[in-house]
Amino acid sequence: MKQNIRTLTLLIITILFFSSCAQKENSNIEIIINTSPQKIEVLNAILKFHNGMRQKNGKLAISAWEKTAAGYSISIDSLGKAVKSIENPVNEDSLENINKWLNETEDYLDEEIFDVQINIDGELAMAWVPYNFYKNKKFSHSGTNAFTLMKFGKDWKIISVADTRYFGKKIHQ
Repeated sequence: MKQNIRTLTLLIITILFFSSCAQKENSNIEIIINTSPQKIEVLNAILKFHNGMRQKNGKLAISAWEKTAAGYSISIDSLGKAVKSIENPVNEDSLENINKWLNETEDYLDEEIFDVQINIDGELAMAWVPYNFYKNKKFSHSGTNAFTLMKFGKDWKIISVADTRYFGKKIHQ
């Protein structure tokens, strides 16, 4: 009974939080969740990064990342040519650079996400996050983020992301 009340309370708080964020930022984030408390915690870690980016709050954005995370990208241009890149491993210096850049950028950045799918095994989670990316409210590219997260103490942290980027092509509606 206590677990059901805790789960319901967490779900209500999360829905209210997301609703207030979407209203404040005029965002069209639509999230469908299989409502286990752990999946909500994983989603909150991912949204912490997205909300930090949207709010130009570097400290919030980087708080979602483990300080040794890695990033990989496959960018596809309008002709279908793919360019693969491995981002330098994230470390405290690069996180500080991201923090500084987000705090100082004049650009409005937003990543609209769709149909988030989260799988969890113990303290390891994978999240499949299709998105459309906007810069200054103008569509830039779309793709999918594949996040890997681990639980450190009570917090889920992003330890890696691999993403696709289709420039000039909106593949998610």
